[in-house]
Amino acid sequence: MGQLDPNVVAAVFIYRSDQSEIDVEFAKWGQADGSNAQFVVAPALPATRIQTFALAPSAKRVLVSIDWAPDSIDFTMKPESQEPTDWRYQGPNRPTPDGHRLHINLWLFAGTPPTDARDAEITISSLRIDSHNCARVSTQ
Repeated sequence: MGQLDPNVVAAVFIYRSDQSEIDVEFAKWGQADGSNAQFVVAPALPATRIQTFALAPSAKRVLVSIDWAPDSIDFTMKPESQEPTDWRYQGPNRPTPDGHRLHINLWLFAGTPPTDARDAEITISSLRIDSHNCARVSTQ
């Protein structure tokens, strides 16, 4: 996951609408350097609704967890090659759990082909959603 092409976006997200969405995204958004992963509670503005960080290039397997409670949304990302990253969102306008669906996607930022001209691929090795609105996804 840490070596995705700068133009490739991989995401696991819980979605009802553009105003009611919880995301974990792996992307450089067309930039060669910088952060390549983020947690988002949409809409992403103000900036307090987004937490960006750098996933090590060596991170191939990653465990992602979203724990959605009435008073907070807890994100955890555990790459096999670095310390976990956690973020708790308790801000205003949190999505309420009604009509949301889990999505996983892989797409090209701004429709721009990968800089390395290679196909992109992610593998989901497991997925679990429990009755407490907690989703856990393991990728490689």
